[in-house]
Amino acid sequence: ITLTNTNDEIRLLGNAQLIQTHTGTSKVTGNGRLLVDQNSTVPSLYRYNYMSSPVNNIATFTYTIENVLKDGTTLVDATSGTKDITFITGYDGATTDPISLADYWVYTYSPGSNGGSNWEHKYKNGALDRGDGFTFKGPGRAQNYTFSGTPNDGTFNTIESVGANESYLIGNPFPSAMSVKNFIED
Repeated sequence: ITLTNTNDEIRLLGNAQLIQTHTGTSKVTGNGRLLVDQNSTVPSLYRYNYMSSPVNNIATFTYTIENVLKDGTTLVDATSGTKDITFITGYDGATTDPISLADYWVYTYSPGSNGGSNWEHKYKNGALDRGDGFTFKGPGRAQNYTFSGTPNDGTFNTIESVGANESYLIGNPFPSAMSVKNFIED
């Protein structure tokens, strides 16, 4: 996939998926972006959403929440634009336009340096690696989000090493469905 210009886009509408048919390193180049919706059915200000990003910051292999996660109140279609989420101080998001999310609740979960695992504050601008899952609290209603950035593809490993008695928050890092059976067996 070559997304040459910053105006180049692939928009996955509805249940559309970008299917990877190769192995090895990434075959995506350029400064364009993929837009894909992901819905959260968590209607509470007080419960966490668990997600991972199917895209990275443009032309990189990491992402920040503020760069890739957009207000998806308007679903992706052939002409829709994206709205940046307003990240606020405090503890409660809001159903403003665009939506507001509390920067405080953005975390990832990774192996600790002395065994065990740790919640790590990432806020809106902490770098996350492809495949790293994250948590956040929404605006207080079920909400659609739009991811915008360079689509993840190719074979990659997390930088984390997970040992005995450790846990790691990971998610589907691709803009397509995964076979749960193959994931568990592999």
